[in-house]
Amino acid sequence: MYLLPRNLHIIEDTDKTEIIEQVKTLTNGFLHATNGAYGAPLDVVWGTTVTGFRFLNDHIVGIQDAFMIAVNSDQSMNAAGKPTPETQIERAMKVALPVAATHQGRQVLVTFYDEQTPTELYNALADAEGITPATLHKWGGFGIGENAPVIEGAESFERVYAFPFYNKDKPAFWDDTKTGNQSDIVEVVDLHRTTKNEGKAYLDVNNRPLFLRPDTKPQDFFIPKP
Repeated sequence: MYLLPRNLHIIEDTDKTEIIEQVKTLTNGFLHATNGAYGAPLDVVWGTTVTGFRFLNDHIVGIQDAFMIAVNSDQSMNAAGKPTPETQIERAMKVALPVAATHQGRQVLVTFYDEQTPTELYNALADAEGITPATLHKWGGFGIGENAPVIEGAESFERVYAFPFYNKDKPAFWDDTKTGNQSDIVEVVDLHRTTKNEGKAYLDVNNRPLFLRPDTKPQDFFIPKP
């Protein structure tokens, strides 16, 4: 296993009450979330995930707010007929370690959900006293267009962002997600083209973050335990 940054917290229990208590203990209650299965290779998922949170960090997030990455549990993947060779922890670490390492001033929480979508988890967080689901963001086309797969759980958040991929790749559960028009609640930001990163885009066409050193590799964030 790998060394975990001090600001990274893994909540393995999928019980909603336990997750709520951990959120209250570890954060100020204001959450900025994303979710996914993260079964794709490391090179595919790390850059976009880090960049989505960096955009929010630069323009939206309060100074003490926390980041949350919600991940389909092994039970969720198996029930959906999408078993993976990696465990839920291994899938989560592909994005959680880079996000925590590049945002060391933030508390970063990893949670898991046994359902196919995180909607029940997000609803529980929204209903909990002392917790504010502030922003939710998704990559890959969810929530973009009049009849696109929706961003599940969007109604539980104050603001929702959709970040399109540069190419036409489709994420896991794309074909399994209900469709609809969320244009009234979803703000679309193309982080490959926006110039809000000090005058330049946040990502190049290969999904490499342009706010990190050019020689940064995802493997840099994975430090084995001694």
